[in-house]
Amino acid sequence: MGSLKRRLLSALLCALLLPIQVTAYAAETGFSDVFPGSWYAEAVQFAVENGLMNGTGGGEFSPNTPTSLAMLVTILHRDAGSPEAETAPPEEAAGRWFAGAAAWAAESGLLRGLASSFAPDGFLTREDMATVLWRYEGSPEPEDAGDYIDELDIAHYAARAVDWSREHGVAGGVADGRFDPKGTATRAQLAAILQRFLTMEREDPPMPDPQPDDQGRYILVACFSQTGTTWTAAERVQERTGGALFAIRTEEPYPDSYTQLVDAALDEKNGDVRPALAKELENPEIYDVIFLGYPIWWMTAPMAVGSFLESCGLSGQTVAPFCTSAVDGVEGSMDFIRRCAGEDAVVLDGFTAGEDWAALDRWVDGVLEQVPGKTEQPAPANYSKLQNS
Repeated sequence: MGSLKRRLLSALLCALLLPIQVTAYAAETGFSDVFPGSWYAEAVQFAVENGLMNGTGGGEFSPNTPTSLAMLVTILHRDAGSPEAETAPPEEAAGRWFAGAAAWAAESGLLRGLASSFAPDGFLTREDMATVLWRYEGSPEPEDAGDYIDELDIAHYAARAVDWSREHGVAGGVADGRFDPKGTATRAQLAAILQRFLTMEREDPPMPDPQPDDQGRYILVACFSQTGTTWTAAERVQERTGGALFAIRTEEPYPDSYTQLVDAALDEKNGDVRPALAKELENPEIYDVIFLGYPIWWMTAPMAVGSFLESCGLSGQTVAPFCTSAVDGVEGSMDFIRRCAGEDAVVLDGFTAGEDWAALDRWVDGVLEQVPGKTEQPAPANYSKLQNS
């Protein structure tokens, strides 16, 4: 369900689309109640640095405070692009700060049968947290992941969600082999579970055969997204253009650890490394326009984006870069993009995406106005076989 199939990282209570920065707390978490050696310290840092969660005031994060259903659905609603629901929010959410998110979540089927509520003193249970995430993921059928000691205490509606969560390492059990389904989910647990959920490995769906737009142009939206923020923007571009969507992924995944990821990104940048890709784009010559999305890492594009561009051998095609960042804009990455695209490519001015989707739409329309249409041409007969092999 929703765009979280390639991931979240929309800002919830602070600036949207925060990039990886050197300001990550290397030795300190930034909160007086989150010690660097605690099991949740890195997850808290991940959640805060990426705009998922804020502190609770006074320099504290309150890791042991139970979290709420309102916070979880607000995060997912932002990730989905903050769509407006056609129905009213649940009665207990009406008029409150999360009413729009609650209405969307109810309309999308995320809240069916949950024991957790939006009551002012209501807390999010562990089984409901797993259920909401599972439904947002599209309710995939889990494999047999084994049983918890308290398996019989898990609500019927949450059983498959808990199995899926265990299978993918999203929300594991607690002490003594129990899941503790009715237990409350703390803010520390939510941070850790969101980090695992956002960074878990997912298979890309096969690309459909490309189709020209009404001007006879073949359009590709290629995107590198470590956590899902940029993928959300890429999906918006794809919906606007009708183009094919391609995920740029490295053969060797980047570390899940935030601090290790920051270090790995810096090492690649300093060495001008081109990491091997898990899959190269077949028949890149067919595309007239390539919208290229990426986050800003160390004030430029990730080196994997350079691997993608250089593997395409572009000649005469138009490249339109867009990034997600709340601090460093796309400008710092443009020299790198031009160098990797090559002299024979046409690289347009890039765009820094934020919370204003209408501005992104206008930029996309402006790009297409700069690329003339042409006589419609079919895709190569062997395209599907090549692309999905």
